[in-house]
Amino acid sequence: MRRARAAGLASVGALVVLNGCAAHRPVSAPAAPEPSQGEPRDAQEAPEASAVAASPADVSAPAAHGDAAAKRPEFVEASFYGSKFQGRRTASGERYDMHALTAAHRTLPLGSYVRVSNASKTRSVIVRINDRGPFVKGRAIDLSFAAASQLGLRNAGHARVVLEPVEPVRLKIASPAAASNRPRIHRAKTTSKPVKLRLAHARLHSARARA
Repeated sequence: MRRARAAGLASVGALVVLNGCAAHRPVSAPAAPEPSQGEPRDAQEAPEASAVAASPADVSAPAAHGDAAAKRPEFVEASFYGSKFQGRRTASGERYDMHALTAAHRTLPLGSYVRVSNASKTRSVIVRINDRGPFVKGRAIDLSFAAASQLGLRNAGHARVVLEPVEPVRLKIASPAAASNRPRIHRAKTTSKPVKLRLAHARLHSARARA
């Protein structure tokens, strides 16, 4: 009886020890599932937006396109202003002269030059931008009376034209100082008349001596 009782107590103790060890065993976290091959690219790691914005190719591309567009011929609607504005102050500070080849434009730099041609390009004139305008919807440039006359727009009032920016031609004019430094060519004065007089006097003296 005692041996059977001791064996039963030993088996109960072993079960208690096993249960305690199982209670204190650390639980491992489940492994994260690997991304499948069919997962979209947006879910994966992507470069930062700031790095893409700082790309030199993206910055230089619009500038190059703008320079090419600035040299391209532009088809616009043109009008002119005449004697009513004669003598008025322009945006450049000078007085408007209806007989000068000038024009008004909203965005072209003051002092720049532009070639204006009619739609068929049978007539053209180069004008200097010295004023701002026109401020009428649908109009892009206001020509002076003289420029409009050369293009044949005086009777129509407005017409379709072609604008082409041009570079002014610089004339090389010598300064007065440079002109004064040029070598001067001294021409010897002719002495034919005194020589003839001397010969005449010599002949006269020789004739008197013979007499």
